Amino acid sequence: MRYSIILPVYNDEKRLPDCAAALMNQPCRDMEILLVDRGSEDGSRMLCQGYQAAYSDVIRLKKSSLNAARNEGIRHARGDYLLFADCDALLRPDVLAYLSEQIEKTRADLYLLDSQGEKQGQILTLETAPELLLEAGDARSVLWKRQLFDDAYLRFPEEPGYDDLRLICKGMARSRSIVQLPQPIHVSKSLPAADPRERDLAVLDGLDDIRGYLNRRGLLECCRADLCRLAARLICDRACMVLNRRQETASISECMEYLNSRFPEYRSIDMKSWRGCETEKLLEWMAEGKWGRLRLICLMKGRVPNTRKKNAPAPAGKA
Repeated sequence: MRYSIILPVYNDEKRLPDCAAALMNQPCRDMEILLVDRGSEDGSRMLCQGYQAAYSDVIRLKKSSLNAARNEGIRHARGDYLLFADCDALLRPDVLAYLSEQIEKTRADLYLLDSQGEKQGQILTLETAPELLLEAGDARSVLWKRQLFDDAYLRFPEEPGYDDLRLICKGMARSRSIVQLPQPIHVSKSLPAADPRERDLAVLDGLDDIRGYLNRRGLLECCRADLCRLAARLICDRACMVLNRRQETASISECMEYLNSRFPEYRSIDMKSWRGCETEKLLEWMAEGKWGRLRLICLMKGRVPNTRKKNAPAPAGKA
């Protein structure tokens, strides 16, 4: 069997029919669909039972987290490749046929879909292309060889916080071949809303987890600059969330202490822009506690790209 598609379900009776139809109408029949009911209290249970009569397997759990449901799906999966779905994302009708073509060409361990990378279609590794770390984001846009989960016992972390990012980086570290593909995997996809109760410094826990894993795999030094760029981007994202919610800025200061401690080279390497803004300048303002300027930038969310050259004078009235 080529594909296992793992779909966690929780109180999704309104969204499940469209999502399931997008899966079951794929022209590919060399697949299994694993519906993992996380303890739904609405009509989702009956819907799942109806789909089981087709060719879906249903796994029922007591009230469980999303990661626990995904991990249970991994445990039951029999396919050569795994896809993670959810009821907020509709799979493109042609995506499995497209992926089958790519697998025949490359036989890679990991496929990063909807990728903006510059080495599309090439067979890469994290050692030869450490910039792949900057492509890590959403586990739903990755096709995974199941052997990665079997050999390395990769699983979604039980402790929430940057779960997809951590798993994708570890998967890339274990992969002997990675391919970036520009094709989006979903017709529509919504990102989960950030939980305001999320631990303030989960980003640092996540970065330490990735950093430690790369170090154990002997990849830290070759990936260090791009891991630094990833850390800077995540800290900018975190700062934007904190400032937009007018929360205490102590967590931003602690993030900067972390960056100075773990990645002091951030001052000297080239950084990718953050939402069109100069990352180096934003980090400098964070270090100096210039919260007013940062809050203005974060409210704008980088909608106006910073196209000025370094050292050019700022227009009158601008920060």
